[in-house]
Amino acid sequence: MLTGERKADNRMDSPETASGVIRLKPQQYIHILDTNTGVTRLEVGPQTITLRDHDRLALRPESMIVVPPRYYCIITNPVLRDEDGQPLADQHGQIRLRYQANSMTTSIVCPNTS
Repeated sequence: MLTGERKADNRMDSPETASGVIRLKPQQYIHILDTNTGVTRLEVGPQTITLRDHDRLALRPESMIVVPPRYYCIITNPVLRDEDGQPLADQHGQIRLRYQANSMTTSIVCPNTS
């Protein structure tokens, strides 16, 4: 299986998160949907996350893709950032993107979002 392909059984119906507590290891991430606002946020490990009543886990924890030294990746629609390098969000908390833009990056660790 290619690294960009998702497993079909990655939906959240597992007993490991039935209590609402998720433990992320280093270089793991999850997407959490806030059902009140409809905004999905990304949480990156290592950390322990307790889901609130209106949070729903979209996918099980996944490992990040590591770009090795002397390799590169092209990121399509990268996030907009302010002067301090922090991602910009709209009034609903959704991160803003630079549509139809590409960014070339070398030797990084990033979530597998394909």
